[in-house]
Amino acid sequence: MKNTIKVLGIAVIITAIALNALLLTGCPSPDSGNNKTLDSIAVTTLPTKTEYAIGEDFKSAGMVVTATYSDGSTAEVTDYTTDISGYDKTTAGTKTITVTYQGKTAEFTVKVIDRVATPTANPAVGAIASGTEITLSTITEGAEIWYTTDNSTPSKNGATSTKYTDKIAISSPTTIKAIAVKDGMSDSSLLTAVYTLLFTSAPVLTLEPENAKIIYTWTASDPAADSYDVYWKQGDSLTADVVKTGTKNHRCGKRGNNNRPDQRHGI
Repeated sequence: MKNTIKVLGIAVIITAIALNALLLTGCPSPDSGNNKTLDSIAVTTLPTKTEYAIGEDFKSAGMVVTATYSDGSTAEVTDYTTDISGYDKTTAGTKTITVTYQGKTAEFTVKVIDRVATPTANPAVGAIASGTEITLSTITEGAEIWYTTDNSTPSKNGATSTKYTDKIAISSPTTIKAIAVKDGMSDSSLLTAVYTLLFTSAPVLTLEPENAKIIYTWTASDPAADSYDVYWKQGDSLTADVVKTGTKNHRCGKRGNNNRPDQRHGI
């Protein structure tokens, strides 16, 4: 009986040791999840601009670079370097751009074509004060700029086009469309610059308590416009409701319990 007990005891000890060894063998080392390496990179989204006129600088805006690792995972990376030594902006042709990240490289191409550079406007676009003067320019030496303000497409000597010779004063909401042209080269791409006007003074508000109406009036010194957007404020934020009117006088009244403006026109 004693021999049997000893044998069983040894068997249990051996089994326990074997099981422990099996468990240790099957467990990954603490660092095993951090051993992935970088396999490659790729430009998965090209820059927004891939076609340039002679003289234009390369722009990487919109480009996405993705890294692929040894475990098959991928991730977008941003701390890469861009080599544009292959981008010669003085001659037409296909140009090679090289991207490098942690010793891995990827290449893509863009085109420089024999075209006049697109005009630029200063100020570019947006809300401006009445009387602001807009400057148009192009980096292509010797090119002419032709523009329109009636929303038509400009062309050289076009019936509705004007040759740019001086700054353009803006006194009403205006859309400037412009191209640059030069003999022996393709016309530039179209510039579209949309301008709205800032009010020079705030509207005057008058409250009529007896019928809960608010009258707001703009002075004659404010710029002319076809319509005005009026946002109703209740509490800390503006609502999405917009009251529009084609006159400079308009009544806003509260309706119901939601304090939103009604849309009665006139005074």
